[in-house]
Amino acid sequence: MARPAKWSDRVVAALAASQRHGLTLEELRCEIGHDGPAPEFSALYRAVEHLVGQGLVRRVALPGRPARHELAGHHHDHLLCTSCDRLVPVGCLAAGLDLAGLEGATGFALSAHDIVLPGLCPDCRVAT
Repeated sequence: MARPAKWSDRVVAALAASQRHGLTLEELRCEIGHDGPAPEFSALYRAVEHLVGQGLVRRVALPGRPARHELAGHHHDHLLCTSCDRLVPVGCLAAGLDLAGLEGATGFALSAHDIVLPGLCPDCRVAT
């Protein structure tokens, strides 16, 4: 009998197949459950943490909302619709900033950044 895929393998597959950009842990659990048994929440959490630690999955922190998870790849930032929770990837918004100057002025050694700009998507703008 074939061994079932590890939860981490199924997390990566679910993120790759998703029509949405960035999934919460609960959304991941539902997606994985479509192709077999859904993992216990603690097992899913450990699998996602392992993937984040390995740099294969990126966590997107969203103020006042559950974090989303996406496959790691080229860096990008996000737009977040505050009405429907749609998360839209956009090119790096810090590309034109003088980060070296910021480091020099503050003494910080920057290692990463996450920019999430809240607003209304086109569909929600029309609906209001």
